[in-house]
Amino acid sequence: MAIERLAADRESPAWSHPAGVHYRRRAVAGLKVGALFAGQGSQYVDMGLTTVLNNPLVGTAFDEANAAFAGAERTLAEVVYPPASFDGETRADRESVLRRTEYAQPGIGALSAGQYRFLTALGLECAAFLGHSFGELTALWAAGSLGDDAFFALARARGQAMESPPGEVDAGTMLAVEAGPEAVAELLRDHPEVSICNHNAPDQVVVGGATLAVVEVAATCKRRGIEARPLPVAAAFHTERVGHAVAAFREALAEVDVRAPRAPSSPTPPAPRTATTSRPTATPWPSNCAGRSSSWPGCARCATPGATSWSSSALGRPSPASPPAPWARTPRRGRTRDPV
Repeated sequence: MAIERLAADRESPAWSHPAGVHYRRRAVAGLKVGALFAGQGSQYVDMGLTTVLNNPLVGTAFDEANAAFAGAERTLAEVVYPPASFDGETRADRESVLRRTEYAQPGIGALSAGQYRFLTALGLECAAFLGHSFGELTALWAAGSLGDDAFFALARARGQAMESPPGEVDAGTMLAVEAGPEAVAELLRDHPEVSICNHNAPDQVVVGGATLAVVEVAATCKRRGIEARPLPVAAAFHTERVGHAVAAFREALAEVDVRAPRAPSSPTPPAPRTATTSRPTATPWPSNCAGRSSSWPGCARCATPGATSWSSSALGRPSPASPPAPWARTPRRGRTRDPV
């Protein structure tokens, strides 16, 4: 598609295609690009398979992430790229397994890291780094705060920590609501079991809570004419229902070296290790698992010192930090903004 357009329109200084392909003959003057990384909810079985098989940088990143599963009952590759099944297992069954945090998060992290490596090899230089929820971990890796081995180990550790405890009756669920935070807060006054989890864009908020309560919120949205859609997640992330993950992830984080980022990033990483302690100093960062995630305000914060445009490794459609700044994104299956 892009090749055909280039061949037919050789002289145009710039053009965009509805499928998300953008072209400019010359870079925009003064443009600074930020990297925006995907969070859970963007995963799907066989995601990025063609790229993994044909792009060495992306394939190597997935191999590194898969190596973190050495000795596990099921490797990451077996879940993301399952072999042919002859026992009646359906596509829905496979998606359900991949939805588990212990597989979804490191899988997304592997592809995000591979894509970022590929783009930087092509010359991409980023002035700031941001992520949707789990993507904040990838952003800190891209910003230089984490080494490769530490990143892939932490991606798996975070996913394991967020798995629902044994005997959990209802881990909850999440709903993307196409409305601003003020409107959603007003809507939730009659639904105390549901709270705002993510602020992804000026007109998109994700809410989460008890499954039946979230279903009721979806019904309320429908009655009011507000677009809302359930998300393919394993729990109500960024709520007290995953509060158990904070301590476990903090322990995993204490085992790795965390450096200062080389460019603005959000959230701010834990303080680097000091000469007098083997652990990072006081850090609220692991609470990201259960606390609210605000990607949109993060874009605005990073726009001031660094980025005026964002390149997304996410499955979703990004939203600019300062419209109408130009956007770039990697090709993805047709989905909207990354929820969590």
